[in-house]
Amino acid sequence: MVHSWNGKYRRPAGLATADYQQPMKDDLLWVYEGLTTYLGNLLATRCGLWTNADFQQQIALVSASMEQRAGRSWRSLADTTAAAQLLYEASDQGDARRRSVDFYPEGMLIWLEADTIIRQQTRGGHSLNDFCKEFYGGQSGPPAVVPYTFDDVIAALNKVAPFDWKGFFQKRIYEINPRAPLGGIENGGWHLPTRINPPACSRASKACAKPRI
Repeated sequence: MVHSWNGKYRRPAGLATADYQQPMKDDLLWVYEGLTTYLGNLLATRCGLWTNADFQQQIALVSASMEQRAGRSWRSLADTTAAAQLLYEASDQGDARRRSVDFYPEGMLIWLEADTIIRQQTRGGHSLNDFCKEFYGGQSGPPAVVPYTFDDVIAALNKVAPFDWKGFFQKRIYEINPRAPLGGIENGGWHLPTRINPPACSRASKACAKPRI
């Protein structure tokens, strides 16, 4: 449902091609898919499908997974968006070293951190809700596609909470980072522990997984 307005209505300019003869550019998939992943989990919790503990465990699992990606030493998150069409169908073997479509889970962590920064900068007066209203809100009417650029995202964020958003995303998206972006967890007063026993949501996920044939 989030995709109806994030990715369909508001669409990265590189994906809003006029016809099938024009190549698509995936460089903003960390907004298209990363923000959708964050909002999907957040809305599931707000409406009661998940508990707060479920949400926290999901954030912890994703953070631990991204932290162990050996491919972080050579590949930026932006590069995974550029190679999305190849990574979607790539084998699971070696994906930690190669990286996969990490703009989904790692994008979620980055937008969590952005949410906490907005709250800090505005002393609790605004949150990512206000960015979504500003950036994705509009008048009711027939279906439409409204493309956006990186600069449009930065402008909307600055309207809600002035900050060095360009530098924030530059460091986390476009530069090589040996560590996962855990700022959202830490800004919320938490830390990522190392545990021997996996949490319940991880055990449930493995129990439901089906072997490939």
